[in-house]
Amino acid sequence: MRRLGKHKNGRPKWDNDAALADRYCATVREREGDPHFWQLFSGFYLNENRLALAEAYRLAKMGARRAGIDELPTVHQVRYWMKNHADPAAVLAARMGRKWAEDNIVGYVLRDWSAIQPGEMLYGDHHQFDAPCRVWDEAAGKWRAVRPWLTAWMDAKSHYFPGWIIRAGEHPDSLAIEDALLNAVRENDNRPPVVLAIDNGKDYVSAGFVTPVSLDNGQTEHSICLELGCRHTNALPYNARSKTIEREFRTVCEQFAKLWPAYLGNRPQNRPARAQDYWQHPEKLPSLQQYCEAFATWLQQVYHQQATDSRVTGGAAPAAAWAERPEIRAPLADDKLFFAFLKPVGQPRTVGRGAAIRFANHIWESPKLWPHFGKKIMVKVDRFRGRVYAFTLDGKLIAPLETRGMIPSLVHSDDERRLLADAMSKYRKQMTRARTIARDMTGSRTIRVIQPGDRLELDQVATAPQQLPQGAPAHGTHPGDVPSLPPSTPHRQAADTGAPLPITKDEDLAEFGRIVLGDARNRNEEDDTQDIDDDELAIMSAIIHQEGRLHAEHETDW
Repeated sequence: MRRLGKHKNGRPKWDNDAALADRYCATVREREGDPHFWQLFSGFYLNENRLALAEAYRLAKMGARRAGIDELPTVHQVRYWMKNHADPAAVLAARMGRKWAEDNIVGYVLRDWSAIQPGEMLYGDHHQFDAPCRVWDEAAGKWRAVRPWLTAWMDAKSHYFPGWIIRAGEHPDSLAIEDALLNAVRENDNRPPVVLAIDNGKDYVSAGFVTPVSLDNGQTEHSICLELGCRHTNALPYNARSKTIEREFRTVCEQFAKLWPAYLGNRPQNRPARAQDYWQHPEKLPSLQQYCEAFATWLQQVYHQQATDSRVTGGAAPAAAWAERPEIRAPLADDKLFFAFLKPVGQPRTVGRGAAIRFANHIWESPKLWPHFGKKIMVKVDRFRGRVYAFTLDGKLIAPLETRGMIPSLVHSDDERRLLADAMSKYRKQMTRARTIARDMTGSRTIRVIQPGDRLELDQVATAPQQLPQGAPAHGTHPGDVPSLPPSTPHRQAADTGAPLPITKDEDLAEFGRIVLGDARNRNEEDDTQDIDDDELAIMSAIIHQEGRLHAEHETDW
């Protein structure tokens, strides 16, 4: 009788006899109710807000009533159909989100790592520690608590970390990536890897690092990756299955960060109560130097020494697997490695007056630029030390450049007068050089003007052509030292080693002049109309950072 239903007077609806038929069906039957109701219900229920089924049903029922729909299923019918007939994977994917579905529902590709050797492939990525350290805030005059950043390169086969750097107070950038990679190459006896596996972050794919720079209409390409002879592959971002290093960062959190009393937790709801006290009293926290020393000790004595159950490493400890790496590539000489890490700038520069170019709000010059006067050249920067080198557009080294020092408008001291006299003498000698070379090109003849409007005549010069000043090089070369590679600095932003060491492995490098940054005072002779890119800003920061330890040398042999 319940299936037949009743009229208002209580009598059964005998004309509804079809309701007495058995509704059991072995296959999936049509859902009860109007299809429009189910669309409304699915919109409320199948999304990441994860509404309860009863609440989604209530909202869908209200919407259907407003649309004039009377044929509605009961909440029990909806619950039964979702439990027994709806696709469970589709429901979970819609309610839990894409990331959860990728980690728990979607299949994954099995890769054979047997052909990969230790030292052949490196993974690169950043990680922010969940335990803070303290840094000094100059503006506030007190300590400040920060969560430091780790930039690391991990060997894909052994899971060994050959290169890393920790910085605090700022987000990691391309300079941190390059510094950590330089440490990794040095740890592998100056042998670069064959493949760099990175994500699509702007710092990793920046122009000049892995993205090639071409200034001669695509004829030649330049980047640090190409100079090292590496190729790169892009992994999926925020996907631990595509980059093993992200799973190892979880080990860093579990075995290193959680050991600190000031551990903050990986999310706010997991934050210990005492963490707030450490954050508000940063003097209780370790300094950045202490933090880096603790991480280096943990890395060498714990992480690198413990065996794993990974099928990639074969159960061997990272240090043991790394020690068995073969010599896949020949090692690079120190000078070759140094020039490989010079980052090319994306825009060419034109050599102007004084054999100089403008870059990073400074004037950079060298006598070796005279043959390229009026031509475009490529600029590469040593971002570790704030130095600049000139190359031809096809990548041939011209010379290291030095900044042109500035002299006060009104000179008072003897030192200032000497600097002014040296500068004026230098530029007079530049004119003498140009006129002497031009006179040699005319065969010791000169052009004489008789009167305005008369024809020109060549007079034979009786005297011998004027010689270059004694000691001046004929083609603008001058001896000097060559900068060496900056030392390995795993927990500093830039090297600070004083004067560069000479490199003598290539005899051609003996002609390079000493790099002189000159007067690093932040003043300009005239406005620079060119745009300043990230590399120029990095150079400007490096110059300001090194002010006080870099000195000026004024060449007087012109």
